[in-house]
Amino acid sequence: MRTAGVLLLALALLPAAPVMTNISNTAPAPGGMVMVNADIFDTLRGPGPVTAELMYSTDGETNWTTIGMTRIGGPGYDSTFCASFPIPGSGTVYYYLRANDGVSYATQAPVNLNDAWPPPDNLLTKVTDEPAGDTVNAEGPFLDLTGVYVGYSGNYVYAMLTNNSTGWPLYRFPTPWYIYSVGLASRQMPSDSFALALAHANVIGIFTTGLALLNRYTQGYQRIADIDVRASGNRLYLRCLWNSITSRPEFGPWPNSDKFLAVAAANLSYFGPGNWYRRDGTDTAAFYCLGTPSFNVGQNHAPALSNAGVQPRSGYPGTAFGFQVRYTDLDNNPPVLHAVVVDAETLSLVPLGRRYISGADFTIQEQVFPPGTHSFHFVFDDGMTRVATPVDSFTVLGAALADAGSNAQESFHAQPNPFRNRVRFRGVARETWLEIRSSAGRLVRRIRASSPDVLWDGLDENGHRLPPGVYLARLVENNRSHRLRLLRL
Repeated sequence: MRTAGVLLLALALLPAAPVMTNISNTAPAPGGMVMVNADIFDTLRGPGPVTAELMYSTDGETNWTTIGMTRIGGPGYDSTFCASFPIPGSGTVYYYLRANDGVSYATQAPVNLNDAWPPPDNLLTKVTDEPAGDTVNAEGPFLDLTGVYVGYSGNYVYAMLTNNSTGWPLYRFPTPWYIYSVGLASRQMPSDSFALALAHANVIGIFTTGLALLNRYTQGYQRIADIDVRASGNRLYLRCLWNSITSRPEFGPWPNSDKFLAVAAANLSYFGPGNWYRRDGTDTAAFYCLGTPSFNVGQNHAPALSNAGVQPRSGYPGTAFGFQVRYTDLDNNPPVLHAVVVDAETLSLVPLGRRYISGADFTIQEQVFPPGTHSFHFVFDDGMTRVATPVDSFTVLGAALADAGSNAQESFHAQPNPFRNRVRFRGVARETWLEIRSSAGRLVRRIRASSPDVLWDGLDENGHRLPPGVYLARLVENNRSHRLRLLRL
């Protein structure tokens, strides 16, 4: 069958929604705090503007607590968001994430472990902000969508629509008929011609409730499977067997490499052949439905460190020494501490990957070491277990060589030094980070460089004036760093 209305159902199902990857949590120490990390970025606008939130449950998914996530920023973490929450002394904890770029959502969802039907609110998640009152030439408020929610289980994919009325009529004498639909698509469908829709309708002989295969180019549609529908007040519940979707050759491989489905909803009025009218519809969202993160409190495998070392093993003052170690965690726990300790100074390492279960390398390059033999070792902590490498050493020889590393170090300097109220750092690469630390190593100020000259006013992060003394300025560029000692009078 052919009708222009099919295009209204087919939707634009390859969303420019935020992408979420590398979701992981630190080891769950009983009664402690767990930190969740995720790389979240906008497919159109780079690392921002994106907001993210985390929902967690400590009572078997009955109740969920929502907290905001914060972008960490800095080398290795420019698109990494994190959030921490307390956990009980035992049991299973579930959580899921949702991101928003101001236009569209990317979200995980609770898992409907027992195939509850209709699914309660605690087993569904919102996939889009759908305002009331935005219908076009609608015959009634029942065509005004006010919410779209999704969920999943091992057997089914679920959807719930809400409207601005108290019911979901299918027909008004003598016309029109009404169609309420939730569209699904995968980025890896063999052709962009197709989409699937869970549609509720009763246009006898034309379009009836079921799973519809839509072709946006030929404007054709075909009912290919049954679905379950339940209406209650202003809520319309739909569910479809996963197999009805994934067995279709038009759908493509599942699971797919992106690990999400595109989801959108639309309401239509049908007045007869060729007369389909879209009354309300939603933006397309990305629905990550391949698992809800969870962990058992107190269960943990100790992480392991390997391939630890420094290159070169010796050099002259100004030589860039590169420290590297591989961190492997069978639980895929990100480390809360990832550092190399050189003599008595702890330097934070930069990750080169997030796949901890298969091993991720952490590195840093440092240039300012006085002549002599220096000890170093790596130390990591996954939230429950701290591991360290044996102590090793490297040597700085007595005379400097005029090499590239030395020249690079000389280009980064402070004027004046010593200083009283203000000091200007020169030779700073744009879009790098400048850290100011106390003589004890405490971070007191962090500045994002937007020009080759960076001014520090002697204030800490809270705007308080710091006392006279010795401070350490550290310029962090990718996985390299340069250091200067400052004296404030």
